[in-house]
Amino acid sequence: MALEPDWSPQPVSVEAFAAAMARFEPFEPQPLLAVAVSGGPDSMALAMLANDWAHERGGSVHAILIDHGLRAESEDEVRIASDALSARGIETTIENCQVRPQETANQHGQGRRGIKALW
Repeated sequence: MALEPDWSPQPVSVEAFAAAMARFEPFEPQPLLAVAVSGGPDSMALAMLANDWAHERGGSVHAILIDHGLRAESEDEVRIASDALSARGIETTIENCQVRPQETANQHGQGRRGIKALW
């Protein structure tokens, strides 16, 4: 019988995050990390864990948030996430990309296409 992976959400400790990051070494002496943040709980937690990890090594994190403009409230959502990260000492940049809504495509896919167009 094949075992199915456990995809249920599990808390990640600072120590477990550091162990995961160790797989990507070597890092510069004062690492600067860029983290893409959607404003959801997963990416917010990632930015905060990365910030703790970087600060322990004399570095920092820069969070990049994208306002895709697909919903009227997207500007407020991005600002709330940016303010929450800034309050924790994480520098943020908000990039705007105006995506033309398409009735047949989902908003997540439209947002990703807009983000890719920025780069």
